Amino acid sequence: IKDHCYAGNPKTVPDLVVAIKKAISNIKNDMLEKVFTSFCKRIEFYINSDGAHFENI
Repeated sequence: IKDHCYAGNPKTVPDLVVAIKKAISNIKNDMLEKVFTSFCKRIEFYINSDGAHFENI
């Protein structure tokens, strides 16, 4: 996202906001589903580990 936002070299905050909104709108639904699924798996792992520290899952 960051690379896409700064690719046009926005000069002002409003230009950056427009670039961020554009980059976010270009995220495909399947990518959002993958992120959501991964997040849910991480939450489930955390719950099952009784809140213990974990790194690589």
